[in-house]
Amino acid sequence: MITVGIISEYNPFHNGHKYQIEKIREKVKKDFNEECIIISIMSGNFTQRGDMAIMDKYMRSKAAVENGVNLVLELPIMYSISGADIFARGALNILNNLKCIDFLAFSVEDIDKFDDLKAVSNMLKNPTKEYTSLLKENLKQGNSYMNSSANALEFYFNKNLDFIKKPNNILAFNYLKYIKDISPMPIQRIGAKHDSTKENDTIASAMQIRNMILNGENVDKFIPYEIKKSKIKPVLFKDYFFTIKNIILNKKNELSLYPEVETGLDNRIYNNITNFDTMKEFIDKISTKRYTKSRIRRILMYILLNIKKTDIEEYKNHTPNFIRVLAMDSRGRKVLKEIKNDINIFTNYNKDINNLDKKDIKLIEKTITSDNIYELQKKKFNTNFHTKSFYLNN
Repeated sequence: MITVGIISEYNPFHNGHKYQIEKIREKVKKDFNEECIIISIMSGNFTQRGDMAIMDKYMRSKAAVENGVNLVLELPIMYSISGADIFARGALNILNNLKCIDFLAFSVEDIDKFDDLKAVSNMLKNPTKEYTSLLKENLKQGNSYMNSSANALEFYFNKNLDFIKKPNNILAFNYLKYIKDISPMPIQRIGAKHDSTKENDTIASAMQIRNMILNGENVDKFIPYEIKKSKIKPVLFKDYFFTIKNIILNKKNELSLYPEVETGLDNRIYNNITNFDTMKEFIDKISTKRYTKSRIRRILMYILLNIKKTDIEEYKNHTPNFIRVLAMDSRGRKVLKEIKNDINIFTNYNKDINNLDKKDIKLIEKTITSDNIYELQKKKFNTNFHTKSFYLNN
């Protein structure tokens, strides 16, 4: 049987995700005349854009399994809230280590440009001196890292590569950088773009759906039934702004220790933190073309969760010797039994973790700490926090 991996956030799970799963199964059936197992490694309660997930990880993984995914594993916190490179690297290290994934399926916004994405990925695996020099020059001009990289790549390849700035394409070429013995399976994205604020028939981006939920608008036509019946009560990162503000005021000399904080940005953050009462106002003021809003949100998340540059550096090349199962059906349970490379499998962390090495124990402890922060915010709004993994009986 063919096994396909997906790297996901499902924040929340919507019709576009359901379409991707259906297309994967259609493609495997057409190309190999076989059914397939789909394994998704999913961000937990905190996401790559620097935010709290609008629904907890158990609700999201439950919806994924009810809509065709066979096994959902958790992407540990150190990777789930990092930029695209480390996010992709962490997820691929885990999927590669399973030694049972045949394909990695991922959405791209320009399937006809896939060869260019591969060329970009191959070059970035071993950057040339020319590209590195071009990148530095663009950064000196005050551009964000992504725009600087795109500009340098366009000059290097002597062609228009503006499409690589699109969020799904950014993730795509980062996935291609870290795939080892897994074959890529690009799927053309349909409907609204990843970060679009517009809907298209029954497909809307996760961002648009989140915005509609926060505005009290009806999103039923964009999400599967399993999500509709969940009665989403969003958890909001912005409500931690007062807490983050106090941490910043008490750690003026430590701000440079947090990931993505460059020299000068620490002072910019500290000098402005008391001038605003909301996180949105603060981020709008601090962000520039060099320091994007997503980057500032991630920095605030690092501060809240007390994740330092040394932590990211320690784990960026690390392959955890454990997996955390969030949800599965009977096929997913069978796959778990067939994993034979001595990976520790957890459905929760109540069982003894002391047989792991110190690095993995610390990674689990960081994830648990972040979950506790998320749980506190959920309890504040009197919502039900799920404490057990979900299993289908089929």
